Amino acid sequence: MKNLLIIALLTISTVAFAQNDNAIELLKKYNLTTSNVLSMIDLSEAPYSYKSKISTHTFSKESNTDNTFYQDYTYEASKEIGERFTLTSNDGKTPTKKDIKHFNKSKNASSMSNKTVLKDEDYFVKSNDEKMLIIGFNMPKDELPSKIAYLSHLTGFIHIDKSINKIIKIEFISNEAFSMKIFHINKMIITMDVSYNEDKSVYYITKEATNSDVLMFGIITKSEITEEFSDFKF
Repeated sequence: MKNLLIIALLTISTVAFAQNDNAIELLKKYNLTTSNVLSMIDLSEAPYSYKSKISTHTFSKESNTDNTFYQDYTYEASKEIGERFTLTSNDGKTPTKKDIKHFNKSKNASSMSNKTVLKDEDYFVKSNDEKMLIIGFNMPKDELPSKIAYLSHLTGFIHIDKSINKIIKIEFISNEAFSMKIFHINKMIITMDVSYNEDKSVYYITKEATNSDVLMFGIITKSEITEEFSDFKF
């Protein structure tokens, strides 16, 4: 029995390393590296300008609540980091100084890519068939800035369409319940639709949707945050 256990453990280890090596080689095949995946989704340092419209919808049958909140902002790649994001509308109204201060604290802050580095061992092959390749990755908990520390509770998935040899989607799916400030998140799924600009050889995100089940004061509230990007200037 002891020998069988040792053989089983060795087999599992061998498969794990093989999957990891395969993931890195597959990333290289599609001109991706372990260092540029995060920079693709870190829009605070995007090399292109854009506009964004955010819709935040929260609803709960238990508390009989249903609310929607909107924001519009612009991003100018030519400006200095810390000044690139500008809030233009807050729920259809001209932003107040308080609105702008809160927005700047959220958006005009240091980027994740400067502080977080994905290593080879963080990647694995989720699935690989004739049409689609899905590479999974885990975020290094000890290196994440506090603003995005919650990502350590989620697993990322890069969806590559083999018919065009390009990334078409990036997902983050929670693998456990976790706390975020005063909220307890039972479930979270983040989906990013990705396109590619051939002239500039750069990926860009066209839409981001975050769906969460949030437990607060004993009541489950569903949160749907949808961010749509437009007017790209490369």
